[in-house]
Amino acid sequence: MEPIFKNHCCYSKEILLELTKASRKALRIALCAVVLLYCLIVAFFCFVFESYGYAIILLLLAIGFFIFCLYVPHLNANKTYKRYLTLYHVPVETETVFSQAQIIGYNLQTGGQTHIDYHQIQKVTQTDHLYLLRLSQQLVLLIDKQDFSVGDPREFLSFLKQKAPQAVFNIPKGK
Repeated sequence: MEPIFKNHCCYSKEILLELTKASRKALRIALCAVVLLYCLIVAFFCFVFESYGYAIILLLLAIGFFIFCLYVPHLNANKTYKRYLTLYHVPVETETVFSQAQIIGYNLQTGGQTHIDYHQIQKVTQTDHLYLLRLSQQLVLLIDKQDFSVGDPREFLSFLKQKAPQAVFNIPKGK
């Protein structure tokens, strides 16, 4: 099988942070919106019934929760990075080979291989430095946009669209 594209990805803290932010973006936004709405409603009733102390406490809690929501991806990325360092003593590195028939993922630390059919790709998301190929709720392939050793990176997305027409492509304009 001749590779059409070959990609190397090192799971640095920055890459893991970008993955975490992109994969949980909708959940963070929804959670923040619900908590904000709840706090605003309760604060409104506290002001109406002149319980200013409670209103101020709730508003401070809402601000604290937003700060926490912004910091959670950093906590998750650091935790994952430390786990990888504990297991392998180096950041995880993967190599992903795209052929006409399938995708083969190699974990360079364990020597493990994963064979993936293109029809397994459910969603493709583009971030600043990555393409995230979602295979299931818990399984995502990381493709570093800057580290293709085979193939033209500018043609990668059109190749994926041909091979995985069932996938949803979440590609921001201008990237």
